Amino acid sequence: MLELPSGKLVTHRDVPKYKTKIRAAHNCPSDSSQFIVFEDDSVHLFRWDDAESDNGQQVGVLREGDATPSQPTDTRHFQGNGIYVESLVYSLEGNKISCWKSSQFATSDDPATITPYTGLQHLTNVLKDILLVFQTTLIFVDYNSWVCTLDLETFASTCVAKRHFFLLPEWTETYGRPMAAMTPNQELVFVNLHRIVVVKNWFTSVQTLILEPDSGDWQVISRRMKNDSAVLGKG
Repeated sequence: MLELPSGKLVTHRDVPKYKTKIRAAHNCPSDSSQFIVFEDDSVHLFRWDDAESDNGQQVGVLREGDATPSQPTDTRHFQGNGIYVESLVYSLEGNKISCWKSSQFATSDDPATITPYTGLQHLTNVLKDILLVFQTTLIFVDYNSWVCTLDLETFASTCVAKRHFFLLPEWTETYGRPMAAMTPNQELVFVNLHRIVVVKNWFTSVQTLILEPDSGDWQVISRRMKNDSAVLGKG
């Protein structure tokens, strides 16, 4: 743990790398006075003020879909609007997504296990990058470079998603990864080294999709796409 902006070392912990395949540290989604260390099948909670844990506080983790014994080539964890998201990228298996309600990370004297939203394992063959989470809506880019959304509360039972607009390659960063944020007016903002792109009214342009679990691919339900979106660019 480093002090900013001085860079002074406050404290450190030695954790053998061979013990886990997945590790990440973030602010605790349910308690700003703590941070979490996310590992393969558990979450450890520590206080920010002294980097110590109360009685070794630990929460068990269940992930969506089957666990894989291999090492992920890329791991991303982020938070948004009460949802905590993990994206694991595997060279052969593709992306594996798990989303948990942030309220499950509450500290407790009793052992607890956080359980994810279900149904997301079907996205392995179509999901390329997660952009962000707004309320219970997951906003992502599929392998055809379309920006899509799905409702985490209903996707497991419906497999329905929505396609909104095509993500141009020049809107992404190096290696084609998008960096996005949402404004208070629900406009999507994309940033790379050379420009800022703002997409307005993107949610009014909708094409309804259903994911076929057997094939792992989209089937278009509604082919008509109303387009009231506008793109503003700078750079």
